[in-house]
Amino acid sequence: MLARAPVLAANTGGPTETVVEDRDPVMRRALSLSAADAARMGDEGRRRVKDTFGRDKMATTLMTVVRDVAAARRDSDADNTMIIVVVGTAFSLTLAALSLGIALWMMHDMKKNAAVREAGRML
Repeated sequence: MLARAPVLAANTGGPTETVVEDRDPVMRRALSLSAADAARMGDEGRRRVKDTFGRDKMATTLMTVVRDVAAARRDSDADNTMIIVVVGTAFSLTLAALSLGIALWMMHDMKKNAAVREAGRML
């Protein structure tokens, strides 16, 4: 197409993105076209290749893909950090509640033991 020549292609794989049905000479008899039509189609094919697959377009597409991948990775890292913070906070609160419960139980047990000792002295 870049050389303004007819393109013979299959209807699967890479050619499906380069060839536009009803505009490119796919499955047509290229030899039956008039010289003017062949030249026009050749010019359109060349323009399409340059617009779609030219250096600037490919560089822009590549940069878009790289930015999307980098953004997805940052989002993933942020999600992982949030999970760690939530789990860490839940663990800390559970540990604090357990520690408080043990401390209250020990204080209660100490009071009970003190009461038993006091009762034993009275006897």
